[in-house]
Amino acid sequence: MMKILRQCFFPMILVFILCEPIHAGVTGTLSGHITNSETHEPLPGVNIMVKNTNRGAVTDAQGFYIITNLKPGKYTIEASMMGFQSIAKTDVYILTDLRTKIDFNLTTKILQMDAVQVTADAPLVRTDITATTHFISEPELRNIPVLTFQEIVDLQPGVVSGHIRGGRRTEVMYLVDGIPVREAIEGKAGSELPNSSIIDMTVQTGGFNAEYGDAMSGIVNIITRDGGDKLKGKLEVSALDGLNNPSPIDDSNPEPDQFAEFNFGGPLFTQKLKFFLSGNIIYPYSRWKDEQFGNRMVVMALPGSYNWNINSKLSWALHESFKITGQYLLSIWDWTEYDNKWRFNLEGLPPRSKKSYRVSLSATHTVSDRTFYSIRISQYNVMKSIIGLVFRSQPDIIYADINGDGIEDQTDWRGYVIAGSL
Repeated sequence: MMKILRQCFFPMILVFILCEPIHAGVTGTLSGHITNSETHEPLPGVNIMVKNTNRGAVTDAQGFYIITNLKPGKYTIEASMMGFQSIAKTDVYILTDLRTKIDFNLTTKILQMDAVQVTADAPLVRTDITATTHFISEPELRNIPVLTFQEIVDLQPGVVSGHIRGGRRTEVMYLVDGIPVREAIEGKAGSELPNSSIIDMTVQTGGFNAEYGDAMSGIVNIITRDGGDKLKGKLEVSALDGLNNPSPIDDSNPEPDQFAEFNFGGPLFTQKLKFFLSGNIIYPYSRWKDEQFGNRMVVMALPGSYNWNINSKLSWALHESFKITGQYLLSIWDWTEYDNKWRFNLEGLPPRSKKSYRVSLSATHTVSDRTFYSIRISQYNVMKSIIGLVFRSQPDIIYADINGDGIEDQTDWRGYVIAGSL
C-alpha cells in the first residue's frame, strides 16, 4: 500500500512544485502553405522572411511553414525560391495569442523581375478564436481621442464604465505584457499606462481560455512597445475643452483640463541593447467635473486631482534567439473625493493618494521556428492612503448664503467662496 502511495503522490507533489501559474500570451504565430501556381503542388524549401526582423522559416516537404514568437503588429512577409518569382505580402497583422495564416502561390520565373507586392486582407471570420474578442491595433490607438486605456476598453461592445457584460469591475483581469496588474484587495486595475507605449490590445468579453485563470467577466491584455532601431521620441501637450465642464460659481469659462505625454527610445550604445521610456501626466482642472478617475468630484478646490504614469523597458538581445527584457511601471494618483455631508467644510475632506509600481524581468529563448519558451518574474505593489500626498495646499473654502433666503439649498452650497469673496 505504501509503495502505491509513493508511486502516485510523489509525482503529483513534484508536478505542483515545478509548475508555475500560466501567464497570458504576448506574442503571435505566423503559418501558411506554399504551392506552385501552375501545378498546385506544394513547394518544399521556400524561404519565408519577416522583413525588418531576423525571423524566418523554410517550408517542409509538404510546403508548410510556421514562425512563432512574433510581437504583435504589422509586418511584410516575403516568399522566395530559386526559379520562382518572389512575392511580398504587406500589411500582415500578427495578433496576440493567435495564429495568422498567410499562403503563397509562386509562379515560375523566366526573366529577371522584381518581387510582386501583394496586400494581405484580414479574414472576415477567424476560425481559431473561441472567445468573444475585440482587437485594438496601434493605428487605431493613435486615432482614438482618449487619454487612458480604460476609456478604450469602455468603447468595446459589451463594456459599460468598466463593467464587462454586467459583471463587476473587480471581475476583470488586466494584464500588461502577460503579467497581471490587479490590486490584491479590491481586485481592480492597479496601474495606468501612457497610450503611446501600447502597440496592441485585446479585450475578451466571454468564453476565454483556461490559460487566463482568476477572471470571471473579461480579459484585457496589453502589449507594450520595445525600443526601435533608431533613436526617436515624441512630445504631446494639450488642453482639453473646458466648455464641457462649466463653472458653478460664475459664467466665466473654467481652465481646461491639461494633459502631457512623451516617449523616447532606441538603441543604447549597440543595436543589441535597446530602451524605451514613456510617461504622461493628467491635470483635471475643472471645478465641475462629475467623474475624475472614477471618483465623484464636485465643487472642489483647484486643482482637484492629478495622475501621472511611467513605463520603461530595457531589452538585451544576447543572441538572435535569446532576449532578456526588464520593465518598470509606475502610477501615482492624488485626489479628494466629494462627500455631501462635508459640503460646509470641503477643506476638512481628507486627501487621498495611490501609488503602484511593478518591476518585472523576462527571458525568451527561441529554440526553433516552431518552439520557444519564456520565463517571467515580477513584483507588484499597490499602496493607498486616506491622508495622502497633496500636490499643493488647498485654499480656505467658506460657505455663503448666495440667494439670501436663509435656507440651505442646492444653489447655496454650490456657491462656495474662496478667501471670503465670490
